[in-house]
Amino acid sequence: LTIYSLKFVKLGLILLAGLSLAVYFLLTNKLRQGIYKIYDVEEHAATFDELSGLHNRRSFIKLGEVEIMRSRRHALPLSLLMMDLDHFKNVNDALGHDAGDSVLYQFGSVCSQYLRGPDILGLLGRIGGEEFDGAGRDTLFRDHAELDGVTAFSLSCNCLMVIQVSGLHTP
Repeated sequence: LTIYSLKFVKLGLILLAGLSLAVYFLLTNKLRQGIYKIYDVEEHAATFDELSGLHNRRSFIKLGEVEIMRSRRHALPLSLLMMDLDHFKNVNDALGHDAGDSVLYQFGSVCSQYLRGPDILGLLGRIGGEEFDGAGRDTLFRDHAELDGVTAFSLSCNCLMVIQVSGLHTP
């Protein structure tokens, strides 16, 4: 072998090593993206109720505790809204579970449309069955006039209770 052919062999080995590294990094990047995508799907499934699209019980309680601590720490108002769908069992019994699932989905959509936002409730969740809760930071419902469209909505879904806490202080 001549000195030139050894240089070409050496150059070929360097190029092969570089190409191998490029393929390795490309494949690991694609694999990493796939893992992140799976993680995002799993995280969403662990956080949100699949029927209503709202936070599930665990997620709502966890985020609600953060809001309560924030309210206490900064002495800010916090409102909690508890809702229950009347006669939901009758829908499932008479029309089947697919119809009941549709009711839960539509209710979640209406909740998101009318109750979610910086001026009303920022956190909504399906607590179980046909029970839903909401929490609103910096929000106090003093009278029905403040609720605007929310009044009709809450009355139609049998709003059980609005708990208003102003300036929570830790003992």
